[in-house]
Amino acid sequence: GNSFSMRKRMKLFFSQLFQWAIAHELCNYNLALNVKLGKNESDFHRKPFTLQQIATLFAHVDEDPFIEEILMLLFSGCRIREFLNIKREDIHMDQRYFIVTQSKTNAGRNRLVPIHKKMMKYYRKRLRAKSDFLIHDARGRQMEYEVWSKKFKNVMNRFGWTGLFCHSTRHTLISMLYSAGVNPA
Repeated sequence: GNSFSMRKRMKLFFSQLFQWAIAHELCNYNLALNVKLGKNESDFHRKPFTLQQIATLFAHVDEDPFIEEILMLLFSGCRIREFLNIKREDIHMDQRYFIVTQSKTNAGRNRLVPIHKKMMKYYRKRLRAKSDFLIHDARGRQMEYEVWSKKFKNVMNRFGWTGLFCHSTRHTLISMLYSAGVNPA
């Protein structure tokens, strides 16, 4: 069932719960210490978008404005939550970059991300809207992850693509940069 990271968090939670119970004399041994997590095996293999799939997205971008957002995410290399947190004030169109201010990791915070020239028109279009966020709903509010993820899945289903997730956009850019000889360090 659960991913290795989830099992690890559950073990930590139960260990802390047992420590609390021991401190309050409700039990005298931390049973969570006996839990074996098993191997850290990925539940799925990361699969990047193919060049043909990227070309298909470009071919259909005029039919569905949401495809613009998929391409913007794909060409940024951001995590989806980083992308959804981009505010208008973090975008510097004249210099073609934005700043990731909220990230999963310390290294990811306050990093400059270039905006690909093919994506500029999509950024401009979103910045014309009255919203503090680059990616927003019809009312200008920050787009929720669950809503964006559902729209993403709908596009993948429409094209009959399986094994692609929101994070596949990040994996695609990283794979393309690596193939081009860009050093990740």
